[in-house]
Amino acid sequence: MEYNRMKLPLFDDFWIDFRVGTVRRWFAPESFSLCPAGPYASLVYDREREVYRVYYETLIESGKDGPRHLKAQESTDLVHFTRLLSPDGSDVLYDGETGVHGCSVMYDEYDPDPNRRYKLCGMTRMARKGIPKEVELAFSPDGITWENDHSLLIHPFTSDTRNSVF
Repeated sequence: MEYNRMKLPLFDDFWIDFRVGTVRRWFAPESFSLCPAGPYASLVYDREREVYRVYYETLIESGKDGPRHLKAQESTDLVHFTRLLSPDGSDVLYDGETGVHGCSVMYDEYDPDPNRRYKLCGMTRMARKGIPKEVELAFSPDGITWENDHSLLIHPFTSDTRNSVF
């Protein structure tokens, strides 16, 4: 019997549990990407620039789960990635004032306002003591420079999950 082998990036094997005629075969792990994306990563494709971007969060203080920084890397082939830098030369693209958590980023090529092409949804102002950490929206024209308008409230309380909007 001949098997067709295909690679599925970001594959969740839940799909094959219910697929009739699928044979589960185990292969040695293969590393094919050098992107350090971790929890709450978002993969977006910018058709105008023909690049993929992976947005991800890194802890502000090592070993303490909580406030994070939003960072990103860019690729044309999903194998080789280049770190994106903010206008000040830092690799932190957005911090929501005192940290973010559970963010997702999407690229909306259909939004008529070019300043809102990139959209972010997540908890912001994470390091504030005794004050709810709201889920907010943020917009960016280029996916690098984000506005910090805390009036764009989605949910007034903490959300312990990946926050997505579509």
